[in-house]
Amino acid sequence: MKTRLLDGKFMSVMSDGSLDSAVMEEEIVYVRSASEGKVQVDFVGVKSVSKPDAANIAEAVCGMLDSEVSTDCKKKLVAITTDGASVMTGVNNGVVTKLRGDRCYVLGIHCMAHKLELSFSDGIRKNVMVRKVEDLLSGLYTLYHKSGINRASLKDHFRELHLKPLMPTRMGGTRWLPHFFNALDHFLRGYVGFVHHLEEKSQNTTNSNAVLRAKAKGFLNIAKDGGVLRFCCLLHDTIYQLSSFSKSLQRSVSTLAEAQSCLSSTQAAIQKYKSRPGPKLRSVLDTDTYEGVLLKPSDAGQHNKAKNELIGSLCQCITARFSGVNGGVLHAMRLTSFQCWPEADTSFDFGDEEINKLTSHFRHLLLSAGVGVDLIPGQWTILKAELYTAGFSQGTFEKTWPTVNRMLRHRCPDVLCLFDALLTIPASTADGERGFSVMKQVKSDWRSRPKSPNDLRPVALTSLVMKAMEKIIKEHIVRATEPLMDPLQFAYRARRGADDAKIFILDSIHKHLELPDSSARLLFVDFSSAFNTLQPHILATKLSSQFHLDDQLTLWILDFLTNSTQKVWVNNCLSGLRSTSTGSPQGCVLSPRSTSSQPTTADPHIPTVTW
Repeated sequence: MKTRLLDGKFMSVMSDGSLDSAVMEEEIVYVRSASEGKVQVDFVGVKSVSKPDAANIAEAVCGMLDSEVSTDCKKKLVAITTDGASVMTGVNNGVVTKLRGDRCYVLGIHCMAHKLELSFSDGIRKNVMVRKVEDLLSGLYTLYHKSGINRASLKDHFRELHLKPLMPTRMGGTRWLPHFFNALDHFLRGYVGFVHHLEEKSQNTTNSNAVLRAKAKGFLNIAKDGGVLRFCCLLHDTIYQLSSFSKSLQRSVSTLAEAQSCLSSTQAAIQKYKSRPGPKLRSVLDTDTYEGVLLKPSDAGQHNKAKNELIGSLCQCITARFSGVNGGVLHAMRLTSFQCWPEADTSFDFGDEEINKLTSHFRHLLLSAGVGVDLIPGQWTILKAELYTAGFSQGTFEKTWPTVNRMLRHRCPDVLCLFDALLTIPASTADGERGFSVMKQVKSDWRSRPKSPNDLRPVALTSLVMKAMEKIIKEHIVRATEPLMDPLQFAYRARRGADDAKIFILDSIHKHLELPDSSARLLFVDFSSAFNTLQPHILATKLSSQFHLDDQLTLWILDFLTNSTQKVWVNNCLSGLRSTSTGSPQGCVLSPRSTSSQPTTADPHIPTVTW
């Protein structure tokens, strides 16, 4: 990578920031280059930033470029693509401004995929129907995500209907458009299963959970509303177009010219939905049922009003956010997309104005790279003539810049160098986001690797006969110890869990704080290696004296926990035998009960909750 970038004439930088699990700001840097029409994206590095301000971020980016590429690589900079945060794009002291320095030709590009997300957020912010759809989808996700019983029951309904089970998905995320689209898509494709399950839950009077019945009834009324469902279909069609545009922007080799072309076609497709409904909306527009479910009647006038309001607002916000790409130097870059080239008979003056504008803007950069700037206009005319003569309009050759370079590099080297500079400009910082995703996976892998024998968790592999015997013994222990167990012991006990412990703690605190001039103090203690440090002889004494367990049973437990031999298998190597008389083996049936059967010796006036 370093050799290729040193030999190259131009490059652009993509930078993005993120917080890792240690709440440390991390800055990731990618470099995009182009040589003879071939675009290449390379990972430069990732670095922690002590303070996420413009000075520290710019210093981190420069440090990575100096160490991984070269100290004079900034002379080759064409553009810097970042997100839209003010710390990055600030006119006076932003990161882009600091990296640009006195090279005024260096472009600052706001990630277009991020712009699209912001445009969509702006367009739906004040739409009442969108809020209603969001509440429905979020409510369904919470209803099934937080309840395993509801989730299992919903899957059973899908199977009874001979349909593939579809679960509601979360709407939020780093890429809001795809998340919103997936939530809508699952709701519409699994509509029958959702409605049938909600009907059962809302009509089930034997169910003691009145809150669940009320929620199910409320979601059912909204889901069966014809107006809401038709608006969901409209949103599905609209977001599908925007999601396709977003995916095209997130390609590593996408160019600004391709982004401009996709932007125009996407806006045209969305505008068309005002007069001609999309495929999803068309399926429910002239019927009072959807997937066999009878819908509540809705006002067609209200639907048209909501539709026009949504489409109009989206198109207006997209136009406002992307206004900068439709003029000046960015608009002139449309020459890099062959889709913008005209037919042969109208190509005489095509691109002359754009070439002059681009040459003037990047003049200092081109001269420093040894490009003959004054030869570019003439070579542009030759390039067009040669391509059209070779059958450009008829498609007789592959319309790509590497192909054009192979054909005409010897005749038009300077103008093709200009196009190499333009091809280095990235349309988005999606590579940075993908880099952070990979980095998190790598970090998780590193952190999960044992660094010492103490990081290994021993799990006892006892025979099936032994496990059956343990279960028999456990029943006797539970019957004998349960009445004498600490009532505030929530761990390893039937029908008790962490939620019960939290409810008890909060209830106790609230009751105490109702008293005048009162305060509450909590001490949270995490006993590490509780299983491994259990002392069998102390446990046996407590089981006999405080729980009055049968002596023969106590001796059996003591014999089970002492003088046990074990081997360890790590990396295809088996250790020798070792005897141990400390701890309770993890993976055994008796271990949780043995650990929780040790009563606390804390102050009786201070509630001690264990979970």
